[in-house]
Amino acid sequence: MNKEILTLVDNIQHGKLAPTIASSARIVWLSGLGIYSLTKMGREQALETLTREARSVQSTVLTLVENKVTEVARRAFALQDQVEQAIIGRAVESLSLLTTPTAANDDDLVRWFGT
Repeated sequence: MNKEILTLVDNIQHGKLAPTIASSARIVWLSGLGIYSLTKMGREQALETLTREARSVQSTVLTLVENKVTEVARRAFALQDQVEQAIIGRAVESLSLLTTPTAANDDDLVRWFGT
């Protein structure tokens, strides 16, 4: 399991997640207050720049996430095909061992058991 996931699970189990969430919320709140104060001081241009940069970052992140999801889906389908081929191969191999008895097999069995 991924180390970050294990850390997150550990934090949830030991009640350490709430302070992390509170800290993140505080940072977002303070950032919002900073932007609000910039616009109140007549710095609408700063707000427009921040908004433009945020949209640019959002677009870049969205593209990266879409590419990663596509790559993971491709790998998953390839792995699924490999597993299916392995299962089919083993099933064919197992079924090839099952043969219909013939008269020669009956004669061999009679000789083997001596009846």
